[in-house]
This record gives sequence, structure tokens and C-alpha cells, in this order.
Amino acid sequence: MLLKNANFWAQEAHSPLLAKNEGYLGLPENRAKAFSATRLWPSYVLNRNKKKGPSFGNEQDEEKSESVVPWNTGSDNYGNDKNESPIISLRKINKPDRIIEKDADRTFLTTEQRQLLITMLTMLKAQFNDYQQTMSYVCGTLLLFFDCRITFQLMVSLGRSPFYGMNEKLFFFFFFFGNFILKKELFGMTHIHYMYMCIHMCYWRAEAVDQIIDGFVLWKQLEQTQPELYKHLSRNTITPDTFVQKWFGGLGVQIIPTRYLIEMWSQYLQYGYRYLFKFYLSMLVQLEGKLLQMKEAHKFYEVLRLEMNSQFFITNDTKIDLKAYPQLCDQFFNQVLTRSNSSTFKFIDDLNFAKEREEAYHRHLQKRLLDAAMSNTFQSQLEGVQDDDENIDCEFCEDGFAEFLCLVCNKNLCADCKKTENEEHKLTHKLRPFT
Repeated sequence: MLLKNANFWAQEAHSPLLAKNEGYLGLPENRAKAFSATRLWPSYVLNRNKKKGPSFGNEQDEEKSESVVPWNTGSDNYGNDKNESPIISLRKINKPDRIIEKDADRTFLTTEQRQLLITMLTMLKAQFNDYQQTMSYVCGTLLLFFDCRITFQLMVSLGRSPFYGMNEKLFFFFFFFGNFILKKELFGMTHIHYMYMCIHMCYWRAEAVDQIIDGFVLWKQLEQTQPELYKHLSRNTITPDTFVQKWFGGLGVQIIPTRYLIEMWSQYLQYGYRYLFKFYLSMLVQLEGKLLQMKEAHKFYEVLRLEMNSQFFITNDTKIDLKAYPQLCDQFFNQVLTRSNSSTFKFIDDLNFAKEREEAYHRHLQKRLLDAAMSNTFQSQLEGVQDDDENIDCEFCEDGFAEFLCLVCNKNLCADCKKTENEEHKLTHKLRPFT
């Protein structure tokens, strides 16, 4: 419960994790509302009645996946703060994983909070036997409201339960390997060296394949519900594999203002991954008028990332007084939430996701993955299926992800550094966005 630590707000108010907070949790009355809403989250996740809610796949898989939480809570009364402690002493990781250490630096500002997050992410990596960078913001957000023990339990359940992500099915990817020779034809090729690896699917696998699969499932629903928008995005080569990591893996932390993120998560934790589809479809409907006007790729992505400078909350390009932004944002997200919580997308509850995901995999990813396997460069050849946050580091600062290439300096720089002049980079230099 970092928000209850006396010095936390003074030290971390401007941390990257709270970039979308917009001052909301800085007010005591808003923190009280947030704590009240989040008290229900553990009961949704850890004590959920499996017989309630829409069917989502294999019930036996779900029960098996939810039995892995290693700590006994000792109490089911998660809403009582007496059962939680703001600070739990955790072992310091002396030689942390380089990526986890960088992610902690990109989440918090102070050494104390970074070390806490490093320890949590290291334990989660050991639990999942894998790691993806979107986990850092999700875990950091949970740590704002819960102690380490409950945060760990929530993260494990979210990462393992098919109710919150992919069904637990094994996909087989074939990798080039010199010690095995198949003497029969496989995928149209003979005498090729292979080995295979089973991957337990969830949103937080390093390669983000499952996020991309669900992104294409979402895209198919968009085609059926908003055909004009779908055609416009397709004509401009905007596809979900280029941006949905922050939507499914990061669960919206980096794009949705905190006050609305709390309500969105409350629905997601209660109703499962199907709610994510309702919410993001609702968001795309709300953005349709704006997106239909877009022609440049980087403009599309600014809107899809809900960047304030894109004025995503209005259809036209009229310049608006900055004082009007909060009210317009309120209207935008209230409409998104109202629509996603209504019966507008009720068909999502009846969707056969096992079938839809299998179709999306075969249609959009199978050839890409097999080509990568055959060339023995799975990670580098998996074009468009890498973690959106696993970007090149900014060459002008220590903490930023590079989002632009300066064509004059020939260096990668983040969004903050592109606005700052130094000995090498000038504001007049031409930049090329990565997406």
C-alpha cells in the first residue's frame, strides 16, 4: 500500500507510473475513493466463484491454474486494511536482471520503490518462468493499493488464470536445432533440423504472441461492428500487432487516466478478459470520428495511445483551451465506460474465443512464427510480435524508451528528449517515429 506511506506522494508524484494520474490521487478524498473501490479486487480475483459469469474456456484448466498461489492469505477479508501491511520486508536482489532493473527505473523515481519492484518482478519471473515488461506497470499499480503479499497473489492469478487472459493451451513452435533431423516431410520441407518448445500461453509471455492473437480477434469484431473504421485503418496499414501490448499486456495503465483505470480494472477483474474486448471496442467506437480523419501513421498511433496532444477526445482539429481538456476527457471516458458496461457488446459474452483465437493465429501469425523458427532467429524474426515496451533505449538519457530516430544526429531518443536541445540534438532536427 505505497499510497499510505508518509513520503510516497512527495517522492513519486511525478514518476512514470503515475504519468496518467493527472493529479487525481494527489487529493486525499480521491485516494479514499480509490482505496474503497480497490478493496473489492482481491475478492474478485482470489475468491471468485467459478460457476458465475460467462463461459470462457476449459473450466478444469482454470481451476488448475488458480491453485498455484504459493502464499496462504490467512484470511478472506481482503477489504480490511488490518490484514494488510504497508511495508513488508523483502530480500534485496543484489544482482537483478538487467531488463527488470531498467523497468523498475522506468516505473518509479526513488531507490526504495525501485528495489521493491525489482524484488517483486524477480519473484514473478521465477513463478512464471518468463517475464514481459508490461508486468512492471501492472505490478506497480497494484502496489499502490495493496501490500506485497496480496499484490503477488493478484499478479500470479492474473498471469495464470484463463479467466483473465489466454486459455491454457500449448502451442508448438519449431526451432532450428542441429542435433535433430526429421526424416519425413514437415510443413512442406524435408531433412530440416528442428526442435520444438511448448509455450504456456498467457498475456505476460516475453514474445507477446497471445496479446497479438487477441488483438486480431478484437480487429475481427471491429470489422463486423464498425466496418468503415476497419477499412480505413486497413488501408493505412494500421494493424493491432503494432500497438495492443499496452492494451492487453499493460491493461491500459499507460494510456488510461487513473480515475477511469480503476473503474475499468474493477469491471475486468470481476468479469474477466471478455470485458477488455468490450472496453476496447467501445473506445474504438468513441475514437472513430477522429481516426477517420487520420492519414499519417504516426497520427493514428498518437490517437490510439490516447496522447493528450492528439486531442483524441474531439472529432475535429479545432484548437482547444487547455482548461477544457479535463472536462472533455471526462466526457470521453464516461461514454466509453457507459457503452462497455451496457448491452451494446453483449455478443462478446457468447463468442467462442477458442475458435476465434485459433483462427487469428492461423491467419495472422502461424506463417510468421514458422518462418522465424526455420531461420533460427525466433526473437528477431518475429516481426511485429515483440513486446511494445521492449524498445531501444534512448541515447540521450538513462530512463527513456526511444520512440524517435533523429535523422540528423542518427541517434534514438525518447519523447522527453526530443523536446530538449543539447550539444548534438536541436529542436529543428527532423525526426522519424518508430511507429
